[in-house]
Amino acid sequence: MDIPKVLQIESTARCNAKCSFCPVGVGLKRDVGEMSDTLFDKILVEANDLGIKTILIFLNGEPFIFSRFFDWLEKLRSYNMVTHVFTNASLMTKEKTDKLISYSDVVDRICFSVSGKDVESQRQTMGLPMDRVVENIQYFVSANAGLIKYWVAMPGLFDRAYRNSWVAFWNSIAGAGKAQVNPVLNWGGNIESTTKTNQFKYCSRLYHMTVLWDGRVNLCCMDGHGEVILGDLNTQTILEVYNGDLARHYRMKHKFKQQSDLKLCNACNMR
Repeated sequence: MDIPKVLQIESTARCNAKCSFCPVGVGLKRDVGEMSDTLFDKILVEANDLGIKTILIFLNGEPFIFSRFFDWLEKLRSYNMVTHVFTNASLMTKEKTDKLISYSDVVDRICFSVSGKDVESQRQTMGLPMDRVVENIQYFVSANAGLIKYWVAMPGLFDRAYRNSWVAFWNSIAGAGKAQVNPVLNWGGNIESTTKTNQFKYCSRLYHMTVLWDGRVNLCCMDGHGEVILGDLNTQTILEVYNGDLARHYRMKHKFKQQSDLKLCNACNMR
């Protein structure tokens, strides 16, 4: 039986940002909540037995809103697992940053998602305070001492002049070469984007498994609203879902470049 290479688990679907380029920012079309420890423990036991060592403990929410974030890092450490952190940095106090760095054996890398380059653009793109975000990232850079890989990222919003100015600003804050502009993703056609679709490329996300906070397994990280449900880890195992009829159907259609037949994949511009 096939085994997913990576598990991505939604600890919380809540976020304090209001990003126009994210399904959470514009409003999820499903209930919002947090995963229970009971379900998380079940998933970790199964993942460990299968030899899955990369467990991302975020999906559509802000990690530092989740009150048990560090408890979950400790559980990953007990299984010798690693994770990545994607955060908007607005809630990272010095205490939390120091504690995060103490888990450098667990946290493999950190992406700071920041689309602003000044107070107004940060308010417009994310609805977050710029000064606090800059201060938090500056402190992380000074305290990190090279222990955790990191970068600052934004989707390719606005024109080239804005993007160039954004890169220059954040390279000055985070360090040379740390600012990265990504394509604007359309979340399976649910968010407006000028980035072209690439539907005939076999998608590596089919080798991941994404789990919503309530235990349902959605199609992938681009399925923010949970429109395609492959199974439910409350009642099924990882292998049962990953090797289920619908999951195998999606992988087979990709293999034969028939993504146009698939919901979400037919409009997705994930490269």
